[in-house]
Amino acid sequence: DSPSSPESACLKMNPTVLYEDNHLLVLNKPVGMVSQGALPGEPSAVEWAREYLKRKFNKPGNVFIGVV
Repeated sequence: DSPSSPESACLKMNPTVLYEDNHLLVLNKPVGMVSQGALPGEPSAVEWAREYLKRKFNKPGNVFIGVV
């Protein structure tokens, strides 16, 4: 990823991972980070979680994230 890519911007916001297992990821997101539906190129909690899981577990392809 380039330094200005949306993926890089997402990972720089650094939500706190409160709980994680193979089916659930609980985050405490920073103020100013939207949960979902951000404009293209803007960081969101959903995109951060997707990129976090993709990198941590070396997942190829798409990563499904749902918000509750």
